[in-house]
Amino acid sequence: MKRFLSLVFLMVGLSAVAQPGRPAPTYFKPQVHADRTVTFQVHAPEITKARVVAMDQEGDMVRSGDGTWTWTTAPMNPGYQIYTLYLDGIAVSNPRDILYPNNGGYVNAVEIPEEGCPEFDRQRGIPHGTIHVVHYYSEVCGQWREMRVYTPADYGKSRKKYPVLYLQHGGGEDQTGWFIQGRADNILDALIAEGKCEPMIVVCANGHTPGGSRYNWEGMQGFRKELTEHVIPTVESQFRVKKDRRYRAMAGLSMGGGQSFYIGLRSPELFSAVGVFSTGVFGGISFGIQQHLDLEKEVPGLFTDTAKFNKDFDLFFMTCGEQDPRIDATRGVVEQMRSHGVDVRFASYPGVHEWQVWRKSIRDFLPMLFR
Repeated sequence: MKRFLSLVFLMVGLSAVAQPGRPAPTYFKPQVHADRTVTFQVHAPEITKARVVAMDQEGDMVRSGDGTWTWTTAPMNPGYQIYTLYLDGIAVSNPRDILYPNNGGYVNAVEIPEEGCPEFDRQRGIPHGTIHVVHYYSEVCGQWREMRVYTPADYGKSRKKYPVLYLQHGGGEDQTGWFIQGRADNILDALIAEGKCEPMIVVCANGHTPGGSRYNWEGMQGFRKELTEHVIPTVESQFRVKKDRRYRAMAGLSMGGGQSFYIGLRSPELFSAVGVFSTGVFGGISFGIQQHLDLEKEVPGLFTDTAKFNKDFDLFFMTCGEQDPRIDATRGVVEQMRSHGVDVRFASYPGVHEWQVWRKSIRDFLPMLFR
């Protein structure tokens, strides 16, 4: 929490460090080594103390004679790892490195490769799809909004229509998250090229709407209206899509997982497949539904007409990180559903509440869609 609070003041920190008459620090892009250690470096002779906080590691940087500060981590976990530099106690961003949207602000992060996951990176020698920036006016929000839409590599070379996945981000991201941090386009490109996945259109809309997305049915109404009255109609008017519910799916992570649980599972007239990744709806977080969740009340018919539910949804897939505080509650809900005959698939992956878990979630979800 301390790290994220300090990130709010990144720009203030930069101006405080680079004062008139004081040489500005020279930043360097972090170096990721083969053993998954990372070296951070900044040249700042006027600074008296420098420190790095990199996910669950932190340490003081060591100064050399010319005023260059350096620190190397222990081996880091694979995936997208946020870091913050502190110069004389002030949190600063690294202008030499990429800034990613996170919790309403922007953070630096390093990418630690994971062996066996080549599809997370853009690969040469295979066709690549296109990410479109689509603007539309939202009566729900009273403003122009933006969504990102992925079309597969063959979209511009054919006149055929495609199935659509509506893929939602978490509370700390926006419509760019699945393609920037999540690398969903790279994953899609690889799976489609290998024949493991149906070519499809993927839509990432901004899930933040007036009233928020409280973790209950009532709290989802703002985004439900946004999705059904603006997002889906805009996509279906501008792209060649199959409009039958059999070719429409919804999935999401964290907050987006909660949206998918409520909106997706309560809308069999709209969706035939739903993916719920690392949601706090079932518990494990302070603002989630912690206990005694009445699943029949939350999704009417789930237990009282299970046969119809199973017939309505070709796929219902849930995942969670194995070290995520949400894991026990999620497993408990899966067991409860299965005891009532609900056809739900479940997978867990090493990791906490993080993108490497969600990349693997979408990688495993996509080949099961629209088959």
